[in-house]
Amino acid sequence: MLAAAWYSLACGAAVAGYRGRTFEYLAKAADLGSQDIANMAKDEDLKSLRGDPRFTALIAQAKTRAAVQATN
Repeated sequence: MLAAAWYSLACGAAVAGYRGRTFEYLAKAADLGSQDIANMAKDEDLKSLRGDPRFTALIAQAKTRAAVQATN
């Protein structure tokens, strides 16, 4: 539940134009196991981040985590 709150906060920060904070909040959400992280590439609230290498890296990390969790 806390992870979802961080993800929502990240979405709000992205919409408001706070890129640095958005990445901080997304990283926190990912660290807490947010299920939303796996869908962030499609999230319209985060569309301003597409093309940013940090966003690409977060998506790759999310896919790796999802794959690891699926095998456990």
